[in-house]
Amino acid sequence: MAMKSKNNIRELKSEYTPKTYEEIVGQIPIGSDRVQGGVAYLNGGEIGGATGIKIGKNGFVSTFIRAYLASDATINTGGARKILFDTETYDALNEFDPTTNHRFTATRRGYYEINAVVMEDPTTDAISFSIFIYKNGSAITQKTQGSSGTDILSLQITDVLFLEAGDYIEIYVDSAEAGNITAKGGSTKTFLNIHRIY
Repeated sequence: MAMKSKNNIRELKSEYTPKTYEEIVGQIPIGSDRVQGGVAYLNGGEIGGATGIKIGKNGFVSTFIRAYLASDATINTGGARKILFDTETYDALNEFDPTTNHRFTATRRGYYEINAVVMEDPTTDAISFSIFIYKNGSAITQKTQGSSGTDILSLQITDVLFLEAGDYIEIYVDSAEAGNITAKGGSTKTFLNIHRIY
């Protein structure tokens, strides 16, 4: 049997090592034996060039989304109000809707880590603010925090939730302030990120 030289093996490995997200999706078929232990491997080495993308078991690309509020938004008080995240930083599986429902909808069942930050600009001293994770229209997780004076306040919430395919996630806020409040816009101020961990 003819043996391949080290140079040929090196060329073969280089030829089949994806460099972009599109190449990974196109070259890792579902059920491929090149996917082992939840991580994609090729010719004995881990696939490179896939920043922010994880290949899961059976060749699936995992959920990775990040969305944010592009500009300041006025939020009416008197009840929980949804944050209308309208701009995406990334969305590996096209699961976030930034234009109509402004929410994340899972395409696969599993456990998802959800993180959200909402920066608010209160106008009244020492007021309590709450941030919520809503699943399918109902509050699942809540965090309440009081403001100090009228300084800008960042509300942060994190949870791990089990989602079925079709379940959706939204972020809401509420305030004891009598007037309207302002959610600060910007990718570093009011944002949401979700990824599937199992």
